[in-house]
Amino acid sequence: MLSWLRKFSRASRASAGERAQALYLQGESANRAGRHREAAQLLIAAIEAGPGVAEFHYELGRSMQALGEPARAVTCFRNAIAADPAHADAHIDLASALLALGDPAAAERSVRSALSIAPRSVPARINLGAALEGQGKFADAADCYRGALGIESASVPALANLAAVCLRLGAIAEAQRSIERALQLAPDSFDAHLRQGSIHLERKLPGLAAQSYREALRLRPGSASAYAGLGYAEDIQGGLDSAMAFYQQALDADPQHVQAHLNRAAIWLAREDYAHGWEEYEWRQRSPEHAPLYERFSHARWDGSSLAGRRILVYAEQGLGDEILFASCLPVVLAQAAHCVIYCETGLAGLLRRSFPQATVHDGRQTDAVEWIEGAGPIDVRLPIGSLPLYLRRSPQAFPRHDGYLRAAPERVAAWQARLRQLGPGLKIGLSWRGGVPQTGRGSRSIPLADLLPVLRLSGASFVNLQYSPCGEELAELRDRHGVAIHHWQEAIDDYEETAALVAALDLTLSVCTALVDLGGALGRPVWVMAPVRTDFRYGLTGEAMRWDPSVRMFRQARYGDWAPVIEAVATALPQFQA
Repeated sequence: MLSWLRKFSRASRASAGERAQALYLQGESANRAGRHREAAQLLIAAIEAGPGVAEFHYELGRSMQALGEPARAVTCFRNAIAADPAHADAHIDLASALLALGDPAAAERSVRSALSIAPRSVPARINLGAALEGQGKFADAADCYRGALGIESASVPALANLAAVCLRLGAIAEAQRSIERALQLAPDSFDAHLRQGSIHLERKLPGLAAQSYREALRLRPGSASAYAGLGYAEDIQGGLDSAMAFYQQALDADPQHVQAHLNRAAIWLAREDYAHGWEEYEWRQRSPEHAPLYERFSHARWDGSSLAGRRILVYAEQGLGDEILFASCLPVVLAQAAHCVIYCETGLAGLLRRSFPQATVHDGRQTDAVEWIEGAGPIDVRLPIGSLPLYLRRSPQAFPRHDGYLRAAPERVAAWQARLRQLGPGLKIGLSWRGGVPQTGRGSRSIPLADLLPVLRLSGASFVNLQYSPCGEELAELRDRHGVAIHHWQEAIDDYEETAALVAALDLTLSVCTALVDLGGALGRPVWVMAPVRTDFRYGLTGEAMRWDPSVRMFRQARYGDWAPVIEAVATALPQFQA
């Protein structure tokens, strides 16, 4: 009798195992055929019949990824790894799911585990590059993609990703070579055509960019990203109505497409339709990349209601120029609230403490831990600084006239004034000619330094470098080839307190669209802006005035890419400028 029971038990286990394997094979087949929901149901049944098999959990994770369920995919891949810690593919795909959830640091840990198992895995190296990109380590990411190509030179994903990260690093020639090679290998690669569009935009070729996005649409009809790209190619040339139409098509295809929402917000805000624009601008908080920064603090969000008797936390976001711009709303907050705690980038801390002495200012990087909040006293409500205009700048009339709301250190200003006097008589003009990154229109808003010679050769003026990105070679070439010297003091670039003091001491700042404009305007100092056809929303669309800062004067392009009339207008106006 006992022998019979043992045989029956073994047969039952074998039967269950065979059934589990059959369900797994059916699920795997359904996954390959694109029937991911059916696959998931089959694989769940396989796991119920054979719960300890790593491959069953792994294949279910792939189904969840395909269904757009990255959180469930993470659980599945972790179950697979628990069953088989050496399952390299589970580690690799876990990293992909973690990236989709906006956790690049965890993705990096997972993919490094994969590389310890399979050091020559090209997908692992590509995912490591993506994880490093997500943490802002772009040079390291580029090295990962190059390493993948050293193993598999024809890897189209590695080539396309290398092109994208080189674009961010400003290595445009390598980006172009990489994407051309990717398209030679895979002319029907949707991702490669998208990236090629971005490269064309950086090279100031919006017509070619539009062709790339249209080709991407041919390959993947209804792609929200391709429609958004087409919209931006129109946008930067001033075709705002057609851009809005493309952004709407992007949102019809994917109502959650953050960049399309933000691009649409920028047009509304530039047109001073603040009621629509600020509401849409709130979408910036929803991107997987940036959402964790907005969720650092657990306090209730301020909803615009009375601040009387309440303590509010206002915290940093986006770039330095954005912090400065939106700080123009702080005087209203300080006048209404019982107290305001400001969390800012370290470079701005001195300026904000001096300018708003009644506030408590903490500083650090936006990615730093925020345990300090526990000692900051009670906080009733909080708000990222870029959301203050949602409640405080709802109409053109809500923008107050001001003569500056930030104050540079008086002793530093005096020191720079003395140093500038040593340059002799005439105007002392700060200069910046490059700005932004590819994602913020660097190609269209920057000017080759030599193109500014009609301005730089004006007699009776001394020019001082305020360009914050490396520019030593450009300054040397200008001096050696054209005999024009621009004064350069590195200490004014390295320390933002010194930058502010120098801008306050100069007679005029001449700049393309950069954070320097926001700084000069916030200090109440004269700033002239050489602006492309399509600017950031803060500059508006027409006229010489800037709504946010009365001391700023705009010189606008009339035609995309044509800087010559702008430079001529500046050269004509400078002799009449009175400091």
